[in-house]
Amino acid sequence: INEGQKFSDIVTGRFRNMIAEWEKGNLDAAIENGESGNQLKTRLEDFIQYLCQTEEKLILINSHGRSMKMMLTLMTKAPFSEMDNFHHHNTGLYILNCEDGNFTIETANDITHLEVE
Repeated sequence: INEGQKFSDIVTGRFRNMIAEWEKGNLDAAIENGESGNQLKTRLEDFIQYLCQTEEKLILINSHGRSMKMMLTLMTKAPFSEMDNFHHHNTGLYILNCEDGNFTIETANDITHLEVE
């Protein structure tokens, strides 16, 4: 129901309420007609499994901020209540390494490419 809507107190309130539920551990919460935290988690777990099985050595992932936060949470095995500890800016760069299915963060939210000289 938020798709294509201008930002407003109602739209952002729906999002904030859902995120507050996710932080409390209620990953079944969703905005009406939207994806729940559990649905997103399942989709991202499948994607992470694919990443761990591919022979590619360098992969670029571009995603929405909330999906990125949940993916980083899953990759680092952090609790979902700590999802917002992964800060990001638009076009912020994270570099992760994976060894034996374990991810480590080499670079977090690097925005030096945005600096004007």
